[in-house]
Amino acid sequence: MTANLLTRLARLEATQTAPVALETSFSPALRLLRLLLAVYLGDLRPGEDVAAGEARALGFRTAAVMHAAMVAERTAVIGWGSQHNSAVMRMLTPFGGGSASGMLANHEALTALLTTLPETFADHHDADPNQVSAAAEWVSL
Repeated sequence: MTANLLTRLARLEATQTAPVALETSFSPALRLLRLLLAVYLGDLRPGEDVAAGEARALGFRTAAVMHAAMVAERTAVIGWGSQHNSAVMRMLTPFGGGSASGMLANHEALTALLTTLPETFADHHDADPNQVSAAAEWVSL
């Protein structure tokens, strides 16, 4: 019965359309921040989707729960954005960055995080050093 149930569940999930939040194309700078969050705060494992580590960094049990929260009710995206901003600040603070630190300090903090990225993730397509300036500007707003 369990195998049959899992097969039916997989078939049902495959027919579902992606939530609106998943259809959003994140900017390269935000993808860099998501990767750094997933690695440094979400304990991202090799071969695992960045969303899984990002979800853990934001306090969600799984990526599916995070995505459900992002599309549930009208205030969910605002709450997710707040959790995301808080997590970014927690990640940057030990490196001298943060919301009140200014763009230069945030640029240096992000550069330090990217430079010390574990080898497993250093070649990840989102680990783009060209996006540090844009990411630093975003977190400095």
